[in-house]
Amino acid sequence: MVAPKVPVGTERDHAQIASWPFGIQRGHSAPDPTTPTSRRTPCNTSLLERGTRPSLMPMGDRLTERLQATAELVNQLERSGDDVTTPRPVDHFVTVSRRRADALCADLEALGFRIDHRSGLLRANIEFTRENAVDAETAAAFTREIVGVVERHGADYDGWGAMSLPGDGELVGEPEDAMAPGDVPVEAEQDRLREVFAERLIADDCPPDLARHLGRSLKLEVGREVWNVSHGRTVSGISVPYSPSQATQEAEELADDVIDDNSRRRKPQW
Repeated sequence: MVAPKVPVGTERDHAQIASWPFGIQRGHSAPDPTTPTSRRTPCNTSLLERGTRPSLMPMGDRLTERLQATAELVNQLERSGDDVTTPRPVDHFVTVSRRRADALCADLEALGFRIDHRSGLLRANIEFTRENAVDAETAAAFTREIVGVVERHGADYDGWGAMSLPGDGELVGEPEDAMAPGDVPVEAEQDRLREVFAERLIADDCPPDLARHLGRSLKLEVGREVWNVSHGRTVSGISVPYSPSQATQEAEELADDVIDDNSRRRKPQW
């Protein structure tokens, strides 16, 4: 499954448009939607003030931000030539306290969503899917629907992502270095991505010891349907197959987020 990416972040330079990360959304500009890829992405987190946790914002503000992010994603899809009226699996991403995760999943399943993935210790990262068109009206409707559900459980809706369907209804091709989930050496790849992350920080004059310390928080997870690279509350949800080159770009963009955050601090770490 493939799609031009525009996070939520998540909006990057891949052929997958989605709105996805956990805590997620990133402030990156939309990528070139013509580049083949098999990624899904979160809603643009740049729409949320950095350092502001969504669940601490008033309901009206959160819904407004989500609808704005959704509208931007739909616009990106339309500009890329996507047939937004064609239904396709749409992935959604939520974070919630562990004690409320079961109840939230039950409510989502009652609305016809399929729970694809759960992870996390103190807070659960939940990925769920339902088939929908992604035109402006439909996307706004499912955004309101999901925000209403997650609000009842004190959860944070991190955005949605979907496959890109050109006007001919064909999916964008897989990356050249695509790997089946079972063929991915996860630990070795995670170590490689941590080094990529650290080198990106070092190039920004971050002390090497600090860069590698921060890099140890980067994690790679590869599931049967989705893989992700995460750092802190920022996560990328991408449909399989796994792609080392895409994972490298994910790690670099996560590092860029840390660099951006550092530059905005009153007392930068470097």
